[in-house]
Amino acid sequence: MVYWRGKCAPTWVYRQFTRLGHHRMPHAKTLGKLGLLLGPTVVQQLHQRVVAQAQAEKVIRGNKLRVDTTVVETNIHYPTDSVLLGDGVRVLTRVMRQINEVVGDMGEKLRDRRRSVGHRLIEIGRASRGRGPQVQKKLEQGYRKFVGLDRTSDGAGQALLAEIVKGVKRSADVLQQAALEGMKKEIDTMLPRVQQVVSQTRARIIHGVTNSAGKIVSLFEHTTEIIRKGKPGKPTEFGKMIKVQEAENQIIVAFQVYDKRPADSALLIPAIEQHQQRLGVVPRVAAGDAGFFLRRQRNGCAEAGSRTSGGSLSGYPQCAAAKAPKGALVPQSSEMAHRLRRAHQRAQAAPRTPSLPL
Repeated sequence: MVYWRGKCAPTWVYRQFTRLGHHRMPHAKTLGKLGLLLGPTVVQQLHQRVVAQAQAEKVIRGNKLRVDTTVVETNIHYPTDSVLLGDGVRVLTRVMRQINEVVGDMGEKLRDRRRSVGHRLIEIGRASRGRGPQVQKKLEQGYRKFVGLDRTSDGAGQALLAEIVKGVKRSADVLQQAALEGMKKEIDTMLPRVQQVVSQTRARIIHGVTNSAGKIVSLFEHTTEIIRKGKPGKPTEFGKMIKVQEAENQIIVAFQVYDKRPADSALLIPAIEQHQQRLGVVPRVAAGDAGFFLRRQRNGCAEAGSRTSGGSLSGYPQCAAAKAPKGALVPQSSEMAHRLRRAHQRAQAAPRTPSLPL
């Protein structure tokens, strides 16, 4: 949407193509807001209707399939243990203050620990920039204090929930009582996440365990995954992996967001089956990264009726070939791959001089 906003604004041809005419250009977030308003089911139905119309107008015939995966990053800051611990204290403190504003001075009084959180963040930041053998010891001391703050806030949150359940903290006003129930649900949601952050921080700092069970990188987008796809500019991404399937003329015929990242090699046969289900034909040519085309995929492609199974399907850099066992990848044809590339990809795919071993 941002791309089209920049292109359509000064160009009358693009404005006519997008049916804008002389009307005001929509905001860049319009599509995102409309997607949330309509819901995934309606968006999927609209997309299928567009694909069916493109097939009826002979824009796509279904003879070609390009499949690829990418990462859609969630809107979170870079996750560090100290920032996650600070977020936990701030969120719990903010909600508990809102509850006290509704119910008054009834029940246990709240202690605001946000100032202590700021001090701990400064202390850990200074220690992490230091050098020498004492750095790890200072970091461990700072994190121990921070974990203590989170545990104290966690205990205060549990005590407050118990008071709400017992009726100690309540409001005579119906609307305020409804708001109080909503705040209670928010604390119920956040407490397990804060406890998970405390657990994974202790495991990493004290015990050296970096891959904790149920590890989270955000209190608010707790389903965010840590994904490494080997990109030089951004080796680690935080978000969800999506699969995109294209037919002729770069028309997207199917897409899917995965709750948990699958291996690319397990997506080729389902992509061909989904392509056949949507368009009614088996693709004659399929293209994708080298990671999609393992040797064991040949039989599945042949059973589906695709003539590309023995052939030579991808022409991307062989970053996955180094990880796969020798002979595991389907042989690649440079001529076929070159024809399947787009114009800018052909220019980028110029043969490189092999580097000499040191």
